[in-house]
Amino acid sequence: MSYSSAPTGRRFTEKLLFRSGKAEIEQLGLIALDSLSEILKNINYTIYIDGHTDSDPIRTFQYESNWHLSVARSTNVAYKLIRNGVPEYNIVIRGFGSQRPIADNTTPEGKSLNRRVDILLIPPDNLTPNKKAYIEKNENIN
Repeated sequence: MSYSSAPTGRRFTEKLLFRSGKAEIEQLGLIALDSLSEILKNINYTIYIDGHTDSDPIRTFQYESNWHLSVARSTNVAYKLIRNGVPEYNIVIRGFGSQRPIADNTTPEGKSLNRRVDILLIPPDNLTPNKKAYIEKNENIN
């Protein structure tokens, strides 16, 4: 898992190695998410989960487009984090399809790197008033 600063927070990029055309998280990705969950469930950050795909066109019964597939990938990561105790109200899922590659989509290696999920952490001081109110309202509910 790589970590970097972003203008509004911290970005974790995990090359969860999704198979082409699939949204199921590979075993190594599940292990990485278990470790990351231990950190994320104890912080009060907004967690953006951004799904990405390679540029290979897709049109299947399950996924009509790469955009749909990227949303499914981010959704599966979100569900895994929630099952591990990360507060659901902290999570925002987004899908970008093949629009934000980090590697060359003309090679198998590059395509593999583009099938990923980025996790961006936004600290509480960057939250909107509505998000702050929602968190405060739900913090004491168990």
